[in-house]
Amino acid sequence: MCLRPEGMPESWEGVPTEGWSAPTAEIEAQMKARSLLGRVTTLADVGNAAVFLASDQAGATTGTVFNLTSGTVVD
Repeated sequence: MCLRPEGMPESWEGVPTEGWSAPTAEIEAQMKARSLLGRVTTLADVGNAAVFLASDQAGATTGTVFNLTSGTVVD
């Protein structure tokens, strides 16, 4: 299985942003605007998905890519 998040602003903390195309707040706003859910994925979202996939509740799940992009990538 594969967890597929995309562009989590929470993960940018402490990352050098010189040379980025825009300020991080503007990039985050653009991500939210293009997301089908109108929000960005959080680290908690990824953690919750990992816990679910490791649990007995996901026991019948096989060979999948778990899309955690909040709808910025539509499979």
